Order: sequence, then C-alpha cells, then structure tokens
Amino acid sequence: MPERYVALDYNGRRIGDSHHRTRIPDAVVLAIRELHEHECIPVREIAERLRLAYWTTRKIVYYQRRISQPVTWRKEDSPPTATEQSGEVAGGQA
Repeated sequence: MPERYVALDYNGRRIGDSHHRTRIPDAVVLAIRELHEHECIPVREIAERLRLAYWTTRKIVYYQRRISQPVTWRKEDSPPTATEQSGEVAGGQA
C-alpha cells in the first residue's frame, strides 16, 4: 500500500482533503475559483452547476473559506511530533 501524506497548516492541523470532515475536495475548490476568476461565471451559476449552497460557494470564491495553505506534510500513520502538537513548524511560524 502506498504511503499517504496529510497536509498540515502552520498550527499543525490537518487541512483540505487531509481533514476528516472535508466535504468539498480541493480539486472542486480550485475549479470554483477558476470558474469565477478566469471564466467570469457568477457565483450563483457556479453553485447551481455544482449543486452547492450559494453561501458556501460565495465564501470559497472570496477566500473566506478554505484559505489555509499547507506548510508541512507528514505520513498519515505517524503520530504528530512535539513541534506539531505545540503548533510550531520547522523554520518558524508563517
């Protein structure tokens, strides 16, 4: 079985597809932003096409939701390190 890595933000928390409660995949989030920013498709139309709530789609488009970027990665099965538990990341905090 291939090793799986999880994305962690600067606080050491899982984000994006790595988070256990993610309902909208990262690929869909990127597609939503691309459709709005580059194709100039209105938020309501994107929400209807993807069958998502208007307000959820709006918050994604305007970077109010799903804005965290991965700072580090770790193997899914490995326990968090002491620095991940304390919220510090190698190289300092972002």
